[in-house]
Amino acid sequence: MSVTMYAFLAALSLFICYGGNWLIGQCMIERPLVVGAVTGILLGDIPTGVAIGAALETIYMGAVNIGGAGIGNRIGRYVLCYVGVGI
Repeated sequence: MSVTMYAFLAALSLFICYGGNWLIGQCMIERPLVVGAVTGILLGDIPTGVAIGAALETIYMGAVNIGGAGIGNRIGRYVLCYVGVGI
């Protein structure tokens, strides 16, 4: 696959996970485990996507904020982390 195709699939994964959360409501699809699995499905390497998602999920569990404070766009970082390992 070309680099352009990887970039397109990474953007599609970002839209599905981040945009889907805004379009269909808060459904926890932005969790790292789900983002890793979706990105793995799109890029054709599900075990690596789930493994990276699980590793990032353990970090995410310790970084969940309570109240009005929140972390920035973390979904983009998860997708880029997977694409960086996949290439």
